[in-house]
Amino acid sequence: MNRWVYVGETVVPVVIVDCDKLCQWDLETYDYWMEMIQEEKKLGEKTGRSGLGTYTSLQYWDTGPTETLWWSNHVQSFQHLNSSTTPPNVTSAISFTSIAVNVPQHLSNLLQRIRNLDGTLVKHKLPTASGLALALSAAETRLPSSNGISDPSATTSTPSPVHAFVNATAMGARTLCADASLYPIRGQTVLVRGEAAAICTRHGTASDNNPYIAYCIPRPGSGTTILGGTNARGTWDGRADAAVTASILANCKALVPELQSAGGEFEVLSAQVGLRPAREGGPRCEVELLEDGEGRRRRVVHCYGHAGAGFQNSVGAARKVVRLVGGLD
Repeated sequence: MNRWVYVGETVVPVVIVDCDKLCQWDLETYDYWMEMIQEEKKLGEKTGRSGLGTYTSLQYWDTGPTETLWWSNHVQSFQHLNSSTTPPNVTSAISFTSIAVNVPQHLSNLLQRIRNLDGTLVKHKLPTASGLALALSAAETRLPSSNGISDPSATTSTPSPVHAFVNATAMGARTLCADASLYPIRGQTVLVRGEAAAICTRHGTASDNNPYIAYCIPRPGSGTTILGGTNARGTWDGRADAAVTASILANCKALVPELQSAGGEFEVLSAQVGLRPAREGGPRCEVELLEDGEGRRRRVVHCYGHAGAGFQNSVGAARKVVRLVGGLD
């Protein structure tokens, strides 16, 4: 079954485990973000503070798609395109209204919203080599006393003074939680000058008959666009590969000619690599009761392992976490 997954900061369909739950998270996020964007437009904000923006998403297949696009009835303005409007060698194409994310701005906005709700940000390096229980014990000692936290040095066999911890440590959970089912999906992207008019994705076939994916995702309000990309399962190398960068640029040229110079070249600002935190069996979103060596019990809600879909899962997954935390009373 297909679902959406972010590549860069937008949506393309892929096959994934436990689709029903994850698809629901996707739909909740899509609908909520659309509401946010509409509210910002009512306030006269061309590019909202949220860092979100709506764009036409164009998707092209050289062969396929091989899976049912179940989400076609859930997105706005979905339609199939005829060959007169597609690049050469494309056999199938669609368009719909999607959402792109200016990630730095979006994260900054989320942090500000937390602060507006009287949330407190505490930055501290915790000991993680000895496991999650001891790391959480250390975290308690760093909490502001004004929060009404009782003495974290107490060693009686009692519940933690913290109602619940949320563990969203991505790839860090592989060591912190001894979760060997986590593995990286290496993604390399290129940031170029200029903001593309639309989101474009091509599921192509190279001259050697190997499949590839090329995508161009505007960063709303930034004057830049993300080009990609790669999807290397189990690869830990975080260094950008110059040959991969060249391949990404070549594959994206037909998608966004408006971003190229008169000589047909992009103005490259940077190349970067991210290790997407994937997990066998899908994301972990559940409650665990941990007890440290001093008898202190701590309630943890785990939420990690979303692979490349962390942003598009975000609202649905966060609502699940809230329900789990609320059920701990």
